[in-house]
Amino acid sequence: MAKCKICGVEAGWFKKVHKECEKPVIKYLASPKSKKFHIPSCRYAKGEVEELYSFHEVVKKGYSPCKVCKP
Repeated sequence: MAKCKICGVEAGWFKKVHKECEKPVIKYLASPKSKKFHIPSCRYAKGEVEELYSFHEVVKKGYSPCKVCKP
């Protein structure tokens, strides 16, 4: 399988870039304490957060989606 040129995750047999990576960048806020990630407008996205710019980056770092904002 080929790896995505943008995020480095397996992209499929003939794909060079994930469809998600081609879309405009969506910013996520991830909390190192809770290991959850949020959309910026989520009420739980506060305090010490890490800014991430792709869904694959968030998943590779081991964060789980917030159950409130459901990013």
